Amino acid sequence: AKKHTYDFRQQIEERESVGIISGGSPSDGNKAFQTTLREKHFPYEVISKALNINVEKADASVVADRVHILNAIIGKSKTDINDPPPAEHDTYMKLNDSLKSIFAASQASLQGAAKEGDVEWMAMLGALSKGTKKDDMRFNFGSGGGFIGLSATRATQL
Repeated sequence: AKKHTYDFRQQIEERESVGIISGGSPSDGNKAFQTTLREKHFPYEVISKALNINVEKADASVVADRVHILNAIIGKSKTDINDPPPAEHDTYMKLNDSLKSIFAASQASLQGAAKEGDVEWMAMLGALSKGTKKDDMRFNFGSGGGFIGLSATRATQL
């Protein structure tokens, strides 16, 4: 992330990084609005790349590690862990969808996508809809919220 100033209740901190953390970080105090304040500094151009996650196409610094990881994902036993992994598998797809949905569920992702075109907006909502983890999500459409100016159509889609 880029350098930014985090300002919460007049506690100002200079920060050089921020993470998208499913459910928020301990520093957020289990408060969604604090998670939103912290995550808003995460660059949307990085978040949007998460929509292209394909674990089956990922590289590893050691080829054997990639083989082991992909086989572990699909549930191969220890005796079969060195087998060549399949190029495609339903479990890869489920994991890809799950990972994409975690990024899509952040306020930073949704607010960033809201500023983009319809294609990006619908891609983010599509990723969000494929998540298996159900969290409580709240949206502020008021003047102080991150969704100010969101069209009625997009608010309904959300």
